Amino acid sequence: MEPIINPWVFYFTSAADTLIVFAAIFGFAAAVIAIIAASMSLYALVEWGAEDKDYIARKAFAKKAAWVAVPLLVLAILVPGERTITKMIVAQNVTYERMDAAVDVVSEVYNDIIGILEPESGEEVSK
Repeated sequence: MEPIINPWVFYFTSAADTLIVFAAIFGFAAAVIAIIAASMSLYALVEWGAEDKDYIARKAFAKKAAWVAVPLLVLAILVPGERTITKMIVAQNVTYERMDAAVDVVSEVYNDIIGILEPESGEEVSK
């Protein structure tokens, strides 16, 4: 039988939360480092000018840190969490045909239970 939901989805669903935390922590750290490096670069620019080696090196480092921080923070924001992925899977798999089939099954079970509980026509109901 073919499963309705691929079992790997459950693994990746739980891994999504780990990815979000990883991206948020390292993205935030890289952003702080980029801000500090940019501040140091600005200080070097003011003190020694645009031709200073320290200014050029700090500016390049700040850019690299920003290039790391931005994608990680965007990833942390855009990746859905485990609960959201679960809701999306449920929404994808609920169809009108499946709902009709579920209603039919529930109706059959209900009728079977009522049929068992109702006395047969020849039996007397005891009180």
